[in-house]
Amino acid sequence: MSVRPATVDISLVRPEDRERSADLLERLRESLPDLATTADPAGPVTRADDGSGFTAHLHVTAGDDAETERVARAEVVEALGRLGFDDTDYTVDVVV
Repeated sequence: MSVRPATVDISLVRPEDRERSADLLERLRESLPDLATTADPAGPVTRADDGSGFTAHLHVTAGDDAETERVARAEVVEALGRLGFDDTDYTVDVVV
């Protein structure tokens, strides 16, 4: 097991969430403090210009790419759940 990077793209489904995505950005950053990296000059979690979603650059402990994807996805889904999102409110794509 080692610390591995993962990029997670989060797309918001509901228009009302897109409208408040600027407020959600800081809350999402706070929800992922131990995993977020500073790989992106704009910060560990960035917001799409049109408010349609976020990109998170994470470091997770995993043994291979498949496990990295599972762990990163689970961490983001858990963080979104803590922020009050249901699993139908967003889509998540992970790149390792």
